[in-house]
Amino acid sequence: KSHNKDIRFKELGEWFDVDEHDIQSTVKTFLKNDTYHNSIETSSTTWKELLHRYCTLCGVHEHYNEVRRFVVRAEELGLLHDKTPQTICAGAIYVVCTIKHGYDTSKKHIYDKCKMSDATLQRCIVCFMDNLPDLVFAD
Repeated sequence: KSHNKDIRFKELGEWFDVDEHDIQSTVKTFLKNDTYHNSIETSSTTWKELLHRYCTLCGVHEHYNEVRRFVVRAEELGLLHDKTPQTICAGAIYVVCTIKHGYDTSKKHIYDKCKMSDATLQRCIVCFMDNLPDLVFAD
């Protein structure tokens, strides 16, 4: 329906030799599952769309605005062109929380929560740390 196609559950059931009620139930479950919808288009997701969720996952949602300003500054400096949105968010959260706020947050905590590899996170952190004088922390 969302693509203006008029295919009935009965037709789908006939095509795939599946009971139409099973298809209807599966489609309803799929449409209700927000977690799946949020992960469908990760290739086109931007850091702006992920940052709040990652700050919440990492338990630092109170620093969202500060981390956001940090990433905006990194973007202005051209530091983000070869990094994924997930890496940008995780790296910025780590740097802002450990450097500015002195949190004893491990990289493992961040990459586990953000579901990425240690090496990927480390490369982003190194980039941010190498450019730290230019990435001023706005209050």
